[in-house]
Amino acid sequence: MREKTAPTAHPGTPAVSEQWRTLCETQFARTDDAFLSTFRTPDHPANRFSTWRPKEPTYRYYLTLVFNEARRKGPGFFSNYARLGETSLGGPLCVKVRGLDINLDYLTALEEFDFLSRNADLPAIRSVVEVGAGYGRTAHTLLKLCPDIASYAIVDLEPILALARAYLGRVVPEHLSKVRFIPADPATGWEGLGADLAINIDSFQEMPRATIDRYMAGLFASAGLAYLKNPLCKYSPARLGIERPVAHDAFESGYVTEMADIYDEGELDRMRGIFEGRYRPTIAHRVKAGKASALFAHYQHVLYGT
Repeated sequence: MREKTAPTAHPGTPAVSEQWRTLCETQFARTDDAFLSTFRTPDHPANRFSTWRPKEPTYRYYLTLVFNEARRKGPGFFSNYARLGETSLGGPLCVKVRGLDINLDYLTALEEFDFLSRNADLPAIRSVVEVGAGYGRTAHTLLKLCPDIASYAIVDLEPILALARAYLGRVVPEHLSKVRFIPADPATGWEGLGADLAINIDSFQEMPRATIDRYMAGLFASAGLAYLKNPLCKYSPARLGIERPVAHDAFESGYVTEMADIYDEGELDRMRGIFEGRYRPTIAHRVKAGKASALFAHYQHVLYGT
């Protein structure tokens, strides 16, 4: 068999890859003032010279966020994550840390659990009502980690309730008898439903104010503890590189409609007090604890108590 020989560089030139020879000939052929003023912008073809392309069409940044955040966690996090059991139903992207397949949804759920466990007497809670539970990750987490919970009511749109019922039936079948799935229609009788803890995570900001008013009066006002985690403000799609945002009523929804830069620490700090004041269920409720999300600083954890 004929031996392969290494390619030789042209005399007098350094040996470089074809990739970088092409880049030098196309993207870095000029370094004039116009180039210097724009070469690090997100859409410039030469921005890879300073950073990875911000508009990355891969999972690179998403997985890096999850991986790095998981690696910062302490032993208690991994113990709780293992206790959850099945967390990969639905095929989420995962990273492997301490031998566990960790995804962003349950990384977030355990951040919420940690906030609650530090600021509320979770073993004393027997009943929970959650508005807008999605597919049920919070219910899954609390039912697994708080076995003394005797009843868990979920109020949501009917198609989402069907998903939550199917999901929880797979991941916590031993607790499914504790869960009530209640359509988000006052006629179904959710108004006045009492609970030790009322929860809303990441959905009040998507509701009309009148709808939130009904939930506050019908559920949160009577709860001994109320936990919310929602965005602090509205923000420009352009800040995230979204060039053609879908037209809808997102900027009018929720109790907080002020615009702010979610990557400006000072602006977020200014919004925290506004957020906590607007979402106070009643004048009898006081803020027991508030904290920025470690993952996304424009989300605020807040626990109210009477």
